[in-house]
Amino acid sequence: MVQDFNSFHILETLQENHRFLIYKAENAISKQRVIIKALAPAAKRDIALRKSLISEAEASMQLEHPAIRRSLNLLSDGEDAYLIAEYAEGIALGRYLLEYPNGVAPDLALIWAKELAEALTYAMKQGMAHLNLNPYNVIIDPAEKLKVIGFGKERAAWKHSEGNIKYHFPILYTAPEVFKGLSIQPNSDVYSWAVVVYQIFTGNLPWRIGSFLSPEEQKEQCLTRAVIQPDEKQIPSWLFSILLDCLKLDPAERIPNPQILNLALKLEGNYVDYLELEELAEKERLEEEQAKALAAKPEPEPEPEPVVEPEPEPVVPEIAIEEIEEEYIEAEPLYTPEPEYIPEPEPVFEPDPEPEPEPVIEPVIEPEIAPIAPRPQPSPAPVPSKPAPESIAIKSIEELKERRQREQIKPAKQSEDLSHIQGSFKVLMYVSLVIIAFLGGRYFLTSPKEEAKPIKVEKTQDITDDVDRLLTENVQIPMVMVAADTLVMGSIAPEADDDEFPLLSVSIKAFYMGVTEVTQAEWQMVYPSNPSQFRGDDLPVENVSFYDVIDYCNAKSLKDGFTPAYDIYGSEIVCNFEADGYRLPTEAEWELAAKAGKGRAEGLYSGSENAIDVAWYIENSGARSKPVGSKKANKLGIFDLSGNVYEWVWNWYAPYSYRVPNLSSGPNSGTDRVIRGGSWFHDSHELRISNRNYMKPFNKNGYTGFRVVRSEVSM
Repeated sequence: MVQDFNSFHILETLQENHRFLIYKAENAISKQRVIIKALAPAAKRDIALRKSLISEAEASMQLEHPAIRRSLNLLSDGEDAYLIAEYAEGIALGRYLLEYPNGVAPDLALIWAKELAEALTYAMKQGMAHLNLNPYNVIIDPAEKLKVIGFGKERAAWKHSEGNIKYHFPILYTAPEVFKGLSIQPNSDVYSWAVVVYQIFTGNLPWRIGSFLSPEEQKEQCLTRAVIQPDEKQIPSWLFSILLDCLKLDPAERIPNPQILNLALKLEGNYVDYLELEELAEKERLEEEQAKALAAKPEPEPEPEPVVEPEPEPVVPEIAIEEIEEEYIEAEPLYTPEPEYIPEPEPVFEPDPEPEPEPVIEPVIEPEIAPIAPRPQPSPAPVPSKPAPESIAIKSIEELKERRQREQIKPAKQSEDLSHIQGSFKVLMYVSLVIIAFLGGRYFLTSPKEEAKPIKVEKTQDITDDVDRLLTENVQIPMVMVAADTLVMGSIAPEADDDEFPLLSVSIKAFYMGVTEVTQAEWQMVYPSNPSQFRGDDLPVENVSFYDVIDYCNAKSLKDGFTPAYDIYGSEIVCNFEADGYRLPTEAEWELAAKAGKGRAEGLYSGSENAIDVAWYIENSGARSKPVGSKKANKLGIFDLSGNVYEWVWNWYAPYSYRVPNLSSGPNSGTDRVIRGGSWFHDSHELRISNRNYMKPFNKNGYTGFRVVRSEVSM
């Protein structure tokens, strides 16, 4: 691997956000396809983010598993840091599931569930937890094989996700202890695994949650709601039982760790309890350790034979040598070799009386496989010997399956008898209810009726206006027509921000726009409650999210006899610009109206060069919103397009340099919606016609409201 970022050719930008850039690249020398993850330009000085990227690279370089994407290198140069990883062709699981709203095929889903568990088990044995497991950290390749990415990220990476309206937020997959900032547990990833697997099988999360709540509010709902019982055709009953054990809020009640989860999946529910699986896991662990020890132990090298130097022959008299030779010759005929079978060499091989001859492995394994000692007897009296616990006899998963199947024959019959008794009881209960209903009906039909007396209800003084008041009398929202024109959108003036240029030329059809921002009285023509922080019928309604506004537009359209402009599919919203109902203006429509229907602005603010003439803002608002229409209007007669409250518009936020299919309606997706016009809380810079700002669609505050438009529809 060449240690230089410039040795890679960038082929494609796969992802771009405020924190990271992800490229598809090719090594100029080896032609190997890789992924390069780098800090975004705006985040290069973020030391914590840089450390997170380095940690992710270092962690994934240590993992070698077919279901885990491995990092190849880490390049670092000053403020720059680049993670080089193997290229896993495919798409994120979250995007893949959009094509399967009812879940993928059960056989494939089960394969993925087991592969995810095996990947987590492997990582756990290397001392790593994921802590950010969700469908966006799982890649599905064209052969429908999966790879997990994201090991080693900072613990709270899920907090920084920008999300997408089409997908569930990563926060929904985190374990409760991770979400609350408590201690990480060995089974924290087990919880995340269960949420992901449930969604793979069913296409949905395990709980019913509000689509238009903030991610934090959705997470709180998850922690208080029961898991939805799926159809057995979607999730087998044995697997659903495992999922329920994984989704326990208390880690002490959850499946202990990924290894136990992995064994439970292999056994497909054929076990008594998790203690049994822990014993089997311990047996596997010991076997792995022994295998590693044997593999790591080098073969003993043969000891070199000692070099014996020949001793110099002593100089002795010839007489002495002759005497020795004579003795040897005389002794030789007397030597007779002993038979091979004689017992004399046996004492050499007899074991010592103290250590007993046992296999080397047995004393190591036996005590650790059976960590649960037999329960002590109540008295010291001798008792018959008991067979060893069944868990010690477990040799393999297959044997355990067979034994559990034999044990389930008798419980199955008992369950059958119990079901018969329960059925009889239900029949008796239904008969009793019919008799009671008959007698009660007869009593009420035959008893004399008393004249109904009017009940006097006195209005209490402590009930708030929001609960007690009736809906305001309904009238249509006053609007003025904005003629069709070609808008030069944006600004290149010295005071313009970076996201206001380059200039765009946008053709816009005629439409109608509300003369003022929607007031609290107009809001209460639809809803009796008032969400605003500052109350008053003539004040603009605020503290409403983008989703609240969409609901209002459809409801008000129906009330006024128009065709609603919005179709809502789960968390996805589609605007029908051909409908005549109320809707939010596009960003281009808003800017054209702020320029009084002219292609180019005639002032810095909507209606004037001086902010104080047309706007309520931080210098004159007294830190609160003001009645609509109390400042000067622009030439079209539209008030408060600069100041008072920021106004939601339809577009997703993106720089003007992004290529979009429709310049008027903007990008098809994003993470933030555009707001326009500034507010009582902001300075005059924010009030400019070309100024752009953005906010998460689920956010709400006291300085953001909206105004509505209607398309001109030919009859």
